[in-house]
Formats: sequence, structure tokens, C-alpha cells
Amino acid sequence: MQSQKFVVTAVLAAVLLFAIGGSVYEWALADFFAANMGSATGITKEPGEFWAIGVGELAGGTLLTLVIAGWARVGPAAGGAKVGAVMALMMTINFDFVLYGTSNVANLTAACVDVVVNTVRYAVVGGFVGWMTGRGR
Repeated sequence: MQSQKFVVTAVLAAVLLFAIGGSVYEWALADFFAANMGSATGITKEPGEFWAIGVGELAGGTLLTLVIAGWARVGPAAGGAKVGAVMALMMTINFDFVLYGTSNVANLTAACVDVVVNTVRYAVVGGFVGWMTGRGR
């Protein structure tokens, strides 16, 4: 894959992850996650550090592009969506259940819903990455 196409795809994937994440976590499910926080207090930053979220989403978009286009070499959209979903499912189960087991940040319901949300989010963006990088193969 051309390096310019890789960079453009990774950046666009990050923008999609940021937009979908913001729509879900800050709008659609904000009340749900607020109601399902653990007993830890003072953990939510108001306002959030959007530059840091952007850096995290850029890392996620780059990893997704690397795995789909560089290692798995799948495409078009369906292949990318499958890889994105499996990748997110395993990563989010790892992160959320270790966090649940070691802290009081969120309850088990929130951890399980977060796994579903991230699996869907990465499936959608993985489909986009597969479409972008699988064209012309």
C-alpha cells in the first residue's frame, strides 16, 4: 500500500472513530454511562481533553489501517468490518474487564455495553478502511 494512501486512510479512520465515539458516548449513551459508573469519584474530566482523545483515536485508526491493509490484507468493506469487529471485541474485553476487576470506575453493565459499542464502532470504521484500502486489489 502506498504510504500516502495509508496515512490518509488512517487519519480518516481516526476522524470517524472520534465522531462515532463522541456521538455515542457524549450524546446517545451519556446518561446510561453516567448512571452505571462505579463508586470511584472525581474521575470524569469536565471538559474533556479533546487533543488527548484525538491522539488516542489516531492510534486506533492507524492500528486498524495497519492490521486491515498491511497484515490481514482484507477488503473490501465486509472483510475490514470483520477484522475491525474482532479486533475491538478482544481489545475492549481485555481493557474493560481488567479495569472492572481492578477499579471502581464502572459497573459490570457499563463494561459489557462498552464492549458492544466499541465492537460496532470498529466494525463500521473497519469496513471503511477495508473499502478504502481494498479498492484496486
